[in-house]
Amino acid sequence: MEFFADFVIKPTEQQIALHRYLTILTLLIHLPYAGMLLGSSLFSIIFGILNWDKPNPLFSRFSKDLMDVVAASKTAGLVFGVLPLLVLVLLNVQRFSGSNVTTLGYLILAVVIIVVGIFALYAYRSVFHSISPGDPEFFRRTGIGTSGLVILLVGYYLLFSSVVLLNHPEKWAFIKTPADLILSWNVVWRFLLFIVSSVAISGAGTVFFFFNWPGRNIRGENEYGRLVKHFGASAALGSALLIPVFGFFFHVTSPIVAMSVNVYVVWMIALLVFMVGCILLLALLRSAQTKYGPPIFILFLFAFLMMISSDQAALENATREHTAALLDEAETIKREREEARQAAMAELEAATPGRGKEVFSARCVACHRFDEKLVGPPLLSVLPKYKGKMEELVSYVRNPSKKNPDYPPMPNLGLSAGEARAVASYLLEDVTEEKIPEEP
Repeated sequence: MEFFADFVIKPTEQQIALHRYLTILTLLIHLPYAGMLLGSSLFSIIFGILNWDKPNPLFSRFSKDLMDVVAASKTAGLVFGVLPLLVLVLLNVQRFSGSNVTTLGYLILAVVIIVVGIFALYAYRSVFHSISPGDPEFFRRTGIGTSGLVILLVGYYLLFSSVVLLNHPEKWAFIKTPADLILSWNVVWRFLLFIVSSVAISGAGTVFFFFNWPGRNIRGENEYGRLVKHFGASAALGSALLIPVFGFFFHVTSPIVAMSVNVYVVWMIALLVFMVGCILLLALLRSAQTKYGPPIFILFLFAFLMMISSDQAALENATREHTAALLDEAETIKREREEARQAAMAELEAATPGRGKEVFSARCVACHRFDEKLVGPPLLSVLPKYKGKMEELVSYVRNPSKKNPDYPPMPNLGLSAGEARAVASYLLEDVTEEKIPEEP
């Protein structure tokens, strides 16, 4: 990603730590929403097809309500869907620019694809209305929804391919095409883990939003309520039980350098939270009550946080050498800038009339006298023109040009900024005040 190298400030150690927390926060905002959008869209399409095959008003309503909940407003899609992805790209570009990580380019491509998929699913929601069997509108709507879902899946597979392979620094230089990026069992297991987590959070969210969200409480609707509760809880329970399986294979195929005690401990906390959620889901299925909906949803959100934290800990372990090199480079740049600043300050501090007299005596006196015509004009006739114009005289001393046709052009003496300012200060403050009287 050499294109970004000139636009990115090398991060310090504190900034890298901040990047880590910002990445966790960004993914915590985005991934639960993305999971619910994926899962709810899948549920909606399935129930739409079931309703078309065997018309059932409950199926039709559930299919529509699912999209009304998860795609309630375009603002939510922008805040939870699009903006966090843009922040994620910026954070990774900041962290890995200047290295040979070609996966960052595919990360940007993945974000573009995901945004297109989000817009397609919002379009799917916008064309929702009652569809009768055989109505061609059903195929258009289902086609839009299915296309959006497929686009979103492709985008997230590419996204997880890019992010997961950041844990494999030894492969960075060899990833040249998308095929090199996606053909990895580690990527496959992480993507499948995302899918089952998405279905789990979607099921939990269905129970929570349908029964506990203000303005959408269906507790008094027995038949429809049973459908929503049993399907949402069953989907959440079945997929949550698969999370340990896919998580196991994901960690087995992850590079050893990325693994540490912290990674395993945080991951085990996530699994423990999922298991507590599963126990509550079983209680929810056996009871006529829906009071467990909010704690289940909160537990699943916390489990997402633990999974994201585990991923970030693994990334930190895998890229430790890259981070050290990045910090060394940042420290070098900081040191060079400080040295340049100190040198500039030293020059400015040395730009005194006394220093200017030394430079003038050594470099200028061969061509200039105060009241004598030598190679250059007498200073008596020149200096009054620069009274009160210090910067103009400094600029001329550093980069002289021919001004008087009676004299040859003044050569460039190669004076530094400090030396030129010192000479100008000497001429205007000492020589001019001493030898040129004030105008009456």
